[in-house]
Amino acid sequence: DVTEEDLCTCFWTMLMVNVVLFSVAFAGAPLFAAFFKEPRLIWVLRLTSVGFLISAFSSVQSTILAKRLQFGFQAIVDALATLIGSGLAIFFALVLELEYWSLVFSALIATFVASLIRIRYVRWRPRLRFSRASFRFQFRYGMNGLGESAVGYFHQNIDYLLVGRFLGAATLGLYEFAYRIPHLVYVRLARPVGGMVFPILSKVQTSDERLAAGYMKTATYIALIVFPMVGGLAILAGPAVAVLWGD
Repeated sequence: DVTEEDLCTCFWTMLMVNVVLFSVAFAGAPLFAAFFKEPRLIWVLRLTSVGFLISAFSSVQSTILAKRLQFGFQAIVDALATLIGSGLAIFFALVLELEYWSLVFSALIATFVASLIRIRYVRWRPRLRFSRASFRFQFRYGMNGLGESAVGYFHQNIDYLLVGRFLGAATLGLYEFAYRIPHLVYVRLARPVGGMVFPILSKVQTSDERLAAGYMKTATYIALIVFPMVGGLAILAGPAVAVLWGD
C-alpha cells in the first residue's frame, strides 16, 4: 500500500528531477539553436521548458488518479486542456498576431489548466516529508523503465533532429504536422488504454498465464481498432488534406 510518506517522497523527487530538466533545457537552449541553425529557438525552448516546472506540481495527483483507475476523468482533463490550448493558439495567432509564440503560450496555458484541475480534484497536498527508504525503492522501480523510455524517446524523435538539422525549420514543421495526425490515434487511444490496463494486469503478475492472456487480449482489441483507422487514413490522406487544408 502507498503511504503518505511515499507520496511526499515521490512529489519532492519529481520536483527535483523536473527542476534539473528545466535547468538543462534553459542553459542548453543556445546549443540546440546552434545545432538547428535557428536563433529563434533559444527563447522558444526556454519558455517551453517552463512546462516541466508546471507539470511537476500535479505529477503525484496524476499517479493517484491512475491508481484509482479514473482514466475517464484523466481523458476529460486532457481533452479540455487541449481544447483550451487550441482555442488560445488560434486567438493568439489570428487576433494578437503572435506567430509561432502562439503555440508556446497556448501549450503552457494548457499544461497549467490540466495541472490545476488535477490538483483541485484530488486535493492531495505535499508535506515536508522525505523517506530515504521510499526514495531508494522508487528509484530502483523507476530505473527499470527509465532506460527503456529514454531509448524509446530517442528512437521516436531522432528523425526530428535530422530533418530539422539538414532540411530546415519549414520542412520540419510540415513533417511534424504530418506525423502528428496519425500519432493522435496512439495518443488518444492506445496509450490511455495501456495506462488503464497496466494497474489491472499488475494485480495478476504472479500468474504468468493470466498476465500473458490479458496482455494478448488487450493488444488484439487495440489492433482491431487502430489498424483500420491508420490504414484508412493512409488511403485517404490525399483527399483528406485537400478537403481540410486545401491544396
